[in-house]
Amino acid sequence: MSSNPYLMRRREMLASLAGLGLLPRSLRADVVEPGPAMLPNYLAGRLNPIAEKWKAEIAGLRTADRARERNNFVRAKEHELLGGFPEKTPLGARKIKTTERDGYRIENVMYQSRPDFWVTANLYVPTRGSGPYPAVISPCGHYDPGRFYPAYQLAYRNMVENGFIVLAFDPIGQGERRHFWNPTTNQVEQLGNMGRGSSATTEHSLACHILELIGENINEHFVWDGMRGIDYLLSRPEVDPKRIACAGHSGGGTATMYLSCADERIQCVVIHEGGLGHQWPIDPQRPRMEPADGEQNLFGAASYGMDFVELSAAIAPRPLLISVEHFNPAFNAAAEDVKKRYALLGVADRFTTVEANAPHAWTKKLSIATSDWLSRTFYNHPGPAESPDYQPEPEEVLRCMPNGSLRYSGFDTVFTRNRKVVESLHPTSPRDMPAALRRLLKYRKADATVAARETGPGRAEIQAEEGITLPVIIARPTGSSSATVVYLDDSGAEAANASGLLGKIAQTGRTVVAVDVRGMGPSKLVSTTRRSGAFVQIFDAETWASYSAWQLEDSLLGMRVADTLRAVDYALSLKGGSSGVQLVGRGMGALLAMLATALDSRVTGAVCHGGLVSYATMASADGTLVGADLIIRGVLKNFDLPDVAASIASRPLRIIDPIDAMRKPVDLESARSTYRRTAGAYSRKGAAGKFEILAANSSNDLVDVYFK
Repeated sequence: MSSNPYLMRRREMLASLAGLGLLPRSLRADVVEPGPAMLPNYLAGRLNPIAEKWKAEIAGLRTADRARERNNFVRAKEHELLGGFPEKTPLGARKIKTTERDGYRIENVMYQSRPDFWVTANLYVPTRGSGPYPAVISPCGHYDPGRFYPAYQLAYRNMVENGFIVLAFDPIGQGERRHFWNPTTNQVEQLGNMGRGSSATTEHSLACHILELIGENINEHFVWDGMRGIDYLLSRPEVDPKRIACAGHSGGGTATMYLSCADERIQCVVIHEGGLGHQWPIDPQRPRMEPADGEQNLFGAASYGMDFVELSAAIAPRPLLISVEHFNPAFNAAAEDVKKRYALLGVADRFTTVEANAPHAWTKKLSIATSDWLSRTFYNHPGPAESPDYQPEPEEVLRCMPNGSLRYSGFDTVFTRNRKVVESLHPTSPRDMPAALRRLLKYRKADATVAARETGPGRAEIQAEEGITLPVIIARPTGSSSATVVYLDDSGAEAANASGLLGKIAQTGRTVVAVDVRGMGPSKLVSTTRRSGAFVQIFDAETWASYSAWQLEDSLLGMRVADTLRAVDYALSLKGGSSGVQLVGRGMGALLAMLATALDSRVTGAVCHGGLVSYATMASADGTLVGADLIIRGVLKNFDLPDVAASIASRPLRIIDPIDAMRKPVDLESARSTYRRTAGAYSRKGAAGKFEILAANSSNDLVDVYFK
């Protein structure tokens, strides 16, 4: 038997719990060892059975009615997962300039997709033949210049010379809607070396994260910009409203898929090299732990079997052309699944694929294929088999702004707009903060007795749930224990122990339980991204894990809060422990400590060292080094961290050295101003002295700062 009666060996623990019926059948074996593969395996273990369930259900579609039912479900669910769309407001469209060319003209136009939120675009209009003409809306792929990109210009010109009006618009973070590009220096500022397409993909994901905080969605913004672009097309007398198409390449191909699935006014679709494939199941042994940039994701889609294949299939029965650089088994299998849906609906001829047989680009071959597909659909004849070599227009000809930048011309980007939205939000602090936190964090309280095993002197492991094991280090005082502390540090429990901090806390008469929640300590994720630069965290393994949890309509942060409270369960079970537990968190652990304290009244107080000062600070910033792993989706429509802190009154709460969105220290005066309502809540409860915001000077002993 163990020398510690409150820690059991692995087999004893599992046998005891199995006998009591507290473990599911699949756990009546060894628990999972904490390591870098633990969290990916856990996420795969949740994602993959859902994927297999939907695969079987989709394979069971046998009739046209069932196929229509599935497609209607996918389109409705896409609308729901995007968060719905805002009310349509006046476009306020402006024509800035017109350039006449042989057989067509180019209009530099802009419209408001939301009030005072402008979309820059070029409208290519045929001047040969007679209208109204079929029209194509074309989202751009992830090239920083957006619609100015030479290969895209050539595709637009090919279409307009074949009788199609083309609206090419800049997505958020590209072309004239870039935030970080300075037209004076012609440099992308702040981003560092993030690789090809650095400005575009980085701006997309940074915008994704700040929008999630205010309850909005970057994918919805992309789709809505396109839908309002269609509204603009329909306002033009030259456009035939019954002949609207959508065509895009690369990230613009993916955007075409989302937009065409959402808006059935689109009657013909071309998706070039948009990444058609099954996203789930994932291989837990070889997960690709680098997420696509934010707008490429439809969060929650995994729960409904809605990968790129299903979203593409839901475009049926409208004509759909999909291309790929080179045919390959994965693409071919995905395309066959799309074709089956078209065949079920009796329109197999309306779906086809084309191989570029070239590197990733909207090549001349794909331009010809685009015009041919559109011509067959809307003109009932093939398009031309050849295309001349066009010369692209200089950017200066196509710009709406003289300097090529909305931001530097006094218009809003997604970042400046977000700042205004944050300033306009004044949510009433929830009367029941624990209930609000449970809802937003998707928190599920463990319903079984805590299971733990001794792994060595002062070492143990806690089973948080199936597939998740939390290593802990226990440091005890030499005499009796006056209190119990659960310590969380994103640098890991072993590092805190090696620094001597745990021993010093124990010397004050406190029992310390230092825990590594999932993804911390030995289970820290190993990032696979090849990118570098200032904001590389938006493409790291933590972001991949966060996005994977969002796909499950869950929260990685919520899971870690649950782990924290599982450690509280364990700490309270220790012999000689106290009836309450104090939480001390550092770095990410600071946020976990605050949230867990607000959720559980057994926690007698919290120390939060080096944590994010507020979500409003993050959502208002131009950029942030705070990762997706700390995001509560929609939090600022409900509350902010000072409200969470206020809900803790009158238990002791000490905030030390809070940080801003760029992980820089916040001066004490600013921090105290941010937490003014927290201080007020403590004062109203007669506990003003129990709430403090302090600085930990390098000369100070942290134990004194935490507990004195």
